[in-house]
Amino acid sequence: MGARGSAFCSRTLLLSKSVEFWTNSRPFESRYPRLVFLSGCRTGQAGSEGTVSSMAEQLVRQGVPMVLGWGRPVLDRSATMAATHLYERLAEGFSVAEALSSTYRYLLQKQIPDWHLLRLYGRGGFEIPLVEEPGDDLPPLEPVQLQFLDPERKVRVATPDQFVGRRRILQRCLRQLRSRNNLGVVLHGIGGVGKSTIAARLLERLPDYQPLVVYRELDEAVLVRLLAQQCTSEQGHQILQENQPWLGRLQKFLDYGLNSKDQKFCFVLDDFEANLEADSDGAQQLQAQVVEPLRALLEAVSKSKVAHRVLITSRYDVKLPPDWRLRSLHREMVPALRGAELQKKV
Repeated sequence: MGARGSAFCSRTLLLSKSVEFWTNSRPFESRYPRLVFLSGCRTGQAGSEGTVSSMAEQLVRQGVPMVLGWGRPVLDRSATMAATHLYERLAEGFSVAEALSSTYRYLLQKQIPDWHLLRLYGRGGFEIPLVEEPGDDLPPLEPVQLQFLDPERKVRVATPDQFVGRRRILQRCLRQLRSRNNLGVVLHGIGGVGKSTIAARLLERLPDYQPLVVYRELDEAVLVRLLAQQCTSEQGHQILQENQPWLGRLQKFLDYGLNSKDQKFCFVLDDFEANLEADSDGAQQLQAQVVEPLRALLEAVSKSKVAHRVLITSRYDVKLPPDWRLRSLHREMVPALRGAELQKKV
């Protein structure tokens, strides 16, 4: 918030209506924010080989003074690091040009390959700070309560108090996770819609399951480490160290290497899009190195005498090869918040 008026923030936009929303929104009337950051993939990329303006450029044409957007798809980590550094510099009183230049240098130092995809559109005024320099010290804020999906605190999720909506999605997914006919659930949708948070809320509603969270890259070594870390059974450790193919060891462990007869796992594969790649037609498929680890996991869970489950979050739906004869995975597309849910979030 600067000296020229209040700020307005909308965390989630429906892209098909986004320009109309910003330009016709009554809270703005004719007083647009001085800077809008569209922190979403391709918001700064023109379409049809440049014949169609990017969303950022259209907003500038409609009167928004300055708009930041990403020229192509970027990793969540890259976008988060860029936004964090940019906001810090703007809050310190740097101009938009200075803050953006500092952000580029920071991303280059961190060897982020997507640094050049952050693009600024505007009508001038880049050299003017958005806020006044800090004055007297403010009283300390109450400590923020943080919650994470994984024990290693890599995946931050919304706390129950911050979580709004998604009741129907939770109900459908819980039914599928409790069903004997399903291996588990795939939560897929664009970045930033709360897939990891939904996974955390599902785990809270499945207290009989012990979560084992794999963040991004999946391989045999990661699964062995997670199973060994929680294992208190001597027989379980012996099974993991046996000299036999991974599928056989994993299937044997899930039946006979448990800490107790009541132990059940929910394998959470978070940000699984890191294990996918586009084929020649642009469709997402499994990377070669993840095919066998994933097949072994799903097959072992499917054949286990114990009702273990798998929960996957991904930007893209996870298509399995047709020759994998396994119990089904329920697919749940997570849309952007809208209507009353969006108002609650704001």
